[in-house]
Amino acid sequence: MKSLSCKDMGMDCTWRTQANTEEEILRRAADHAREKHNMKELSPEMRVKLKSKIHELKVA
Repeated sequence: MKSLSCKDMGMDCTWRTQANTEEEILRRAADHAREKHNMKELSPEMRVKLKSKIHELKVA
């Protein structure tokens, strides 16, 4: 399971998501950015930065 939060990106926002794939995380991040941060779309540079901040959750 993978995870990403706005805090991982240095934002003062409590949004967090988890998904099985990077693509699902990126889709959810794009939806969140559009709805809450007024970003029309993610630039290729932003997608690269987001991908670098996605991390694996440790499963016990």
